Amino acid sequence: MRLLPEKVPETGRGLPAFFCAPARSYLNAALAGRYAHLVGVGVTHACDAMQCLAQVWKERVARPPLHILRLPSRRDPAALDAATNAMRDLVRRMPHPVRTEALAAATGHARTVRANTAMLFRCRGRVAPLAVWDQVVQAWHHPHHPSPDRLAHGAEERQQPSDGDAAITGDAGRTMRVVIAGSILASPHLLLAVTEAGGTVVGDDICTLERGLSLPDVDTPETDVCRALAGQYLAMPPCPCRHPGPEARLRHLSHLVREREAQGVILLQEKFCEPHRWEQPAISRGLRRSGTAVLELEWEATAIPGERERTRVQALLESLARGT
Repeated sequence: MRLLPEKVPETGRGLPAFFCAPARSYLNAALAGRYAHLVGVGVTHACDAMQCLAQVWKERVARPPLHILRLPSRRDPAALDAATNAMRDLVRRMPHPVRTEALAAATGHARTVRANTAMLFRCRGRVAPLAVWDQVVQAWHHPHHPSPDRLAHGAEERQQPSDGDAAITGDAGRTMRVVIAGSILASPHLLLAVTEAGGTVVGDDICTLERGLSLPDVDTPETDVCRALAGQYLAMPPCPCRHPGPEARLRHLSHLVREREAQGVILLQEKFCEPHRWEQPAISRGLRRSGTAVLELEWEATAIPGERERTRVQALLESLARGT
């Protein structure tokens, strides 16, 4: 299951206020015992905040243990070997023996979840933002995920809104199409704010949405489950926390803009998230040079859009509508 950050007070119980909201939220929830039913929590060795979180967690949280997964930032055969070894090491650290058959079954289920969700992503410009959010979040909590046929039928039904539902579903014929990019969203509030302002989120580069649930085309033998998982990870869209360099992420975002026929991009800058902050100027310049309008919006993963954020989103959409 995936853990989403919760709203946390400015003064946390173990990490200072200048750490990002996700890191502080996860630690606060663990100290409050909200993860005690889990056998473990895993984070990637991605940034200084996650490393500090792991250190404090080890000292102050009895259950569950937190496991650091050290994954490479490169994308080459040596990186595949390193990622495979990291996956195997994580399996060995589990409190109970993990059978290969059980791991293969779980991996197969996860790939089905991703395939089903990818169907919704491809037509998300005509689907209500809450439907997209619910599909992503609930996918990891329900043991019986909707079948691809059922999901396709449901998406097709949602593509035919009544007149009263046109604004809710974001009718692509009369709204501005935007892509959002950033680290984490913990709620659908920003998606709803874009829709209420007259826009449609047709794609995203967010860890808790499309980037984290993408289904890359991995040609890896299924006989080695850990290697298949490592290959899938390495084929996913680049994340700034893995330090691929802005060029790779700019190519991914530009492709997403063209594929979804978007007019603008909202770049979310998570407060105190240095990896994203390092890349954002280059990403913003590159998108603007290609003719894509960009809104840079400072944000917290757990935030609810206020009047300032809503006004800036509305200004972006109005400028897109005017063609300026």
